[in-house]
Amino acid sequence: MKILYISIPKYIPSGVVSVTQYLVEGVKNYGFDVRLVSCWPGTGYYDYKNYCYDSTKETAPLTASQIAEVAREFRPDIIHVHTMGVAESWHGGINLIKETAGNPVLVYTLHTPKQAKYDLPTIEMCNISDVVITLSESHKLRLGNLYPDIRGKIVAIHNFPEPTFFELSKSKEVDEYARQFVDHYTPKNEKIILYIGRVEELKGLKFLFLAFKNILLKYPSTKLLLVGSFGGAEERKFIQDCGISDKVIDTNIVFINWVRNDILIAAYYRMLFLDGKVNGVVVTPIAYRALMVFMNAIAMKSPAVTFGEIDDSRLATASSLLAHPRNIFNCIDDIFSAKPSEIKRRIDNSYELVKNTYSLENYIEKHVELYERLLKSKKPRGDKNESGDESNLDKIFNELLDEGGELDRVFEQFLNEDDGSLDSEFESILNQ
Repeated sequence: MKILYISIPKYIPSGVVSVTQYLVEGVKNYGFDVRLVSCWPGTGYYDYKNYCYDSTKETAPLTASQIAEVAREFRPDIIHVHTMGVAESWHGGINLIKETAGNPVLVYTLHTPKQAKYDLPTIEMCNISDVVITLSESHKLRLGNLYPDIRGKIVAIHNFPEPTFFELSKSKEVDEYARQFVDHYTPKNEKIILYIGRVEELKGLKFLFLAFKNILLKYPSTKLLLVGSFGGAEERKFIQDCGISDKVIDTNIVFINWVRNDILIAAYYRMLFLDGKVNGVVVTPIAYRALMVFMNAIAMKSPAVTFGEIDDSRLATASSLLAHPRNIFNCIDDIFSAKPSEIKRRIDNSYELVKNTYSLENYIEKHVELYERLLKSKKPRGDKNESGDESNLDKIFNELLDEGGELDRVFEQFLNEDDGSLDSEFESILNQ
């Protein structure tokens, strides 16, 4: 089997890059012939001039016509587009690549339904793809709710924790940094709420700040750590608009720039449950990177809550189907008030479930299974065979997809968010 992966340059600060790399290397181990090319599909998340240059002295992003030449030579059975999004100008390029390659099966991984809701080019990409992969069942339901016409070709393959964090969960170096963080951020045994992601006007994040107001009524010294926030004027205004006073912002909220060092990020997770003591919780009220943040937190054996973005409520230390200020408050309060032994029991259960069920190995295996089933027939999706029956590919889709479930209205209320990353050194963090 030949698979051509189209992704983004690996020097772009995005989890898409690492996920694609894990997938490509894993699929290679199954003996498939794999090519990976980088493009710039123009998603609008990052400015081309700032990010798309050969900063690592590696091959620059290819144009669609250049990728088409690669496809002409390689003749893939499957093209898998694994980017953050697509631009209107990229559609002609995808069609050119498909035609040049002999119209292989086209697979597209959509990292957040929000892209499809607000981005017309991404909607079109979903339409022309044979398969659309989402990162969880909730994303699958959300996307199918938005666009019933493509519901039949959506497949959910759950996101996974980065393997690095399973290893770092055993690191003494991480423990030492975590103890320094505890001493720095909680000198008086304050509780911590950790949020990793951009701070901007999103419903789920607004709910977090509204819940934080109530948390302060019960736990007045609680600190909210915002990793990925600069504390700029727009961010502060958004927080103020949520009813948080300047005094609370200056006293109870800590703005921390992006941290790209895995050891330091692991230390933030570890500080929340350290030496048998519950110091805080990771809260992910919005999706996209929140899925990876949440899974990494579980890999680090940290208390973590999420809202509607996971397929198995047993994963969360505390969970709710709906991101709402009341639910967020209840989940945080549940962890803050529980005995450490109870939190440890929940964490251990979640850890085993993540390691055994939602692992990188499982993620790769599900992709391989999908690829192999798709290649039972190379007929374009929707074609009829000579007898007028469903094509083989359609039959395979019917085997793959669960079409019997009721769509859950609560997923309409979830907003999904992407973020970028910037360097931040340990010393500068502690000096804040």
